Amino acid sequence: MSSTDTGIAVAHEVIERHSFALLEATRIYHTVWPDPNTRYVDVVAMLNRHAGYPGFAGLLARESTGRAVAMAYGHTTCPGQWWHDRVEPELPPESAGWLDDCFVLVELAVLPEYRRRGIARGLLERLLRSRTEARAALSTQEDNEPALALYAALGWRPIAGPMRFAPAGTPFVILGRELQGSW
Repeated sequence: MSSTDTGIAVAHEVIERHSFALLEATRIYHTVWPDPNTRYVDVVAMLNRHAGYPGFAGLLARESTGRAVAMAYGHTTCPGQWWHDRVEPELPPESAGWLDDCFVLVELAVLPEYRRRGIARGLLERLLRSRTEARAALSTQEDNEPALALYAALGWRPIAGPMRFAPAGTPFVILGRELQGSW
C-alpha cells in the first residue's frame, strides 16, 4: 500500500489479459470516457488486444476499501499498431523517429471523485519506472489543462499537434518524454 501526497492510501495491481483487473479497468474507462457508440464488450476486447502487445504494462489503483479508482496502461510501439501506423506519419520532422524504441501510454484514467489526489502521478511514475525503452509518448486533448499541467510537471513536452484522430474530433497534442535514467 502506498500513499499519495493527499493522504489517500492506494494499492497498485497489475493488469493482465483476461483478468478481473482488466474488467475493472474497462469500467473505469467507460466511466471517465462515456461514449454511447462504444459498447463495454468492445472496450474489453480492445484492452485484451492491447494487453497482448509487446511490452504491455498496466496498473490499476485501488483505495483501501478495495475499490478500483484509476488505471493506466501502455505498450511498446511496433509496426501494425495504431500509434506506429497512424501517428508516426504525422509527426513533424523535428520529432521524426520519436516512436522508435518508445513506450506509448495509451490510457491514464482516474474516477472524477478521486482526481487531484496524486493517484495519476503515482500510477504514471510506477508504470514508467521500469521501462527499458528510450522514450515515451502519449496523447491528450489540447484543452485538457489538468492533464497538460500534470504531464508538464513530470517532464513531458509537446512533440506534435494539434492532431485530430477523427474528422470532426477533438484536437489532441502528442507529448513525449525521455525515459532512460530519468525515473
